[in-house]
Amino acid sequence: WKPTTSIQGASAVYQMLKVESLSVYCNPSVHELLGSTPGLANAAPYTWRNDMKRGLETFSINNEEFDFMLKPILAKLKVIVNKSNEARVPKLLVDFVLQDAATQLSRQQYLGLIELVESFHRINMNRPYREFHPGVKVSDNAVKWWKYALKGVLKQRVEHYTWQHVQKHRQ
Repeated sequence: WKPTTSIQGASAVYQMLKVESLSVYCNPSVHELLGSTPGLANAAPYTWRNDMKRGLETFSINNEEFDFMLKPILAKLKVIVNKSNEARVPKLLVDFVLQDAATQLSRQQYLGLIELVESFHRINMNRPYREFHPGVKVSDNAVKWWKYALKGVLKQRVEHYTWQHVQKHRQ
C-alpha cells in the first residue's frame, strides 16, 4: 500500500483512505472569540485560521481545553476493486480498521445541542414568512412589524383557497 499512480487497464484498483485525529468537540461554556480580544473582529481572515490551526495542535483555544464529544480517532480503509469478469473473484474487498473510538456527551453539550436543534426548527418554521420580513428592529418601526404579522396570518389562512393551491392539490 504505497502511494502510486494507477496503471491504465489494470485488473484491480487499490484505494486507501487514512483518517488521523478525527474528532468532534463542543465547548458550550467557551467565551466568544470575536469580541473577547480587542480588535479581533477586524482581524484578517488568516489570523482566525492560524488560531484554529494552533488550537488543533494544542487541543485548546484561549487556554481552554477542548470538551470532546468524539475523542481523536485513527481509522484506515483499504479497498480493492477487481475489474475482471471472473465470477470466482470478488469484485470488492474492504478492510476497515478503527482504533479506540470513544464518545462522551456532557450535560452542557447535550443542552447546547438541544438549543441548536430548536433554533434550526424555528428557522425552518419561519422560512415561508421570510419574504414578508420588514428588516428593521421592532422598536424602530412597529407598524411594519404589525403588517408582517398580518401578512403571515393571511398567507396561512387564505393560501388554501387560492386557485393555484387548489390546482396543485388536485394533481
